Amino acid sequence: MSSRKTRNMSEKEVKKICSCVSLSTVKWKLANRQGKIILDFICGKVYSEDKDDQENSKTIDERFDEELHAKCQTLANILDTMSEAVAELEGIEDKAVGLEQLCDISASMNKSSNQSFNSSSSNNQNSSNYMNSSNFQNSSNYQ
Repeated sequence: MSSRKTRNMSEKEVKKICSCVSLSTVKWKLANRQGKIILDFICGKVYSEDKDDQENSKTIDERFDEELHAKCQTLANILDTMSEAVAELEGIEDKAVGLEQLCDISASMNKSSNQSFNSSSSNNQNSSNYMNSSNFQNSSNYQ
């Protein structure tokens, strides 16, 4: 009964860990796609300007681009989301290692209890056999 309960518990925990890994991976992939689109926009905007346009501008402040600034902020937010996904995966890894260790301990305890049960059964059987043979010898002596 205990091993079935442990197995069911570990199956639930494994499913929970797998769903968390799946969710974090989806978050990462989505953020990755969004980030690439925005990064392509930023690179296109920054590196497509003519050299003449850069020479004619007096200061950087005059050339401030609101849209470019907003895209940079969005990219920073996406990087934060990706960092959170990595942190979630690291936490999941710790849980998975702990669950693996718990399953190993449970398996070794079940194995040792089965071995001790088998050895005690074997000892009891040997004792019964000895008792039966003693009784047989004693009954032979009376005849």
